[in-house]
Amino acid sequence: MKPTQFEYDRPESMDEALELLEEHLDAELLAGNQSLGIIMANRFASPERLVDINRLDDLAFVDIGEDEVEIGAMTRHRTLERHDDLRAVLEVLPEAAEQIAGPAVRNRGTMGGSVAEADPAGNYPTVLSALGGELHVASVEGERTIPADDYFIGYMFTDLEENELITSVSFPANRFPSGGAEVRSSNSSAGRRRGRP
Repeated sequence: MKPTQFEYDRPESMDEALELLEEHLDAELLAGNQSLGIIMANRFASPERLVDINRLDDLAFVDIGEDEVEIGAMTRHRTLERHDDLRAVLEVLPEAAEQIAGPAVRNRGTMGGSVAEADPAGNYPTVLSALGGELHVASVEGERTIPADDYFIGYMFTDLEENELITSVSFPANRFPSGGAEVRSSNSSAGRRRGRP
């Protein structure tokens, strides 16, 4: 089966992406595309418009500060899995990343997509909640920061508005020092809620 016909946008900047989301509230964001493509191919979802944010390179970063670790929404699982500096500060994140599905998914899937999906099987939502992390989101109206406890409303339901884009997530540094508790999670595919990054 093939997806139904849809419009496709590939913004070159954050401002352009946010304007598209404001104009088309029913648009689906496309980043890692580890879940949306399958859902569309099977016609479980038929969005009329896709907004591909793969050119928003500013959202792919790992910033390790003295008190906080901030990770851009477009940062791939594989980057986190292999990030030695991150492992030294917050080992639970690379450990969580390497437990997500297989290499193909980890090469393309993103931090933002996983937390937008709000599926505990994606690993990062659980880590965010456990560490008391925060999500940083943006729209044409401005930016806001949402504590993880307020963001995750229920299974696959979040406080993210239709015109908002997750830009990054942040965690307290050294909450779980290296050599502490071992992370155990099942191998599972990281999804996305409504195709968010």
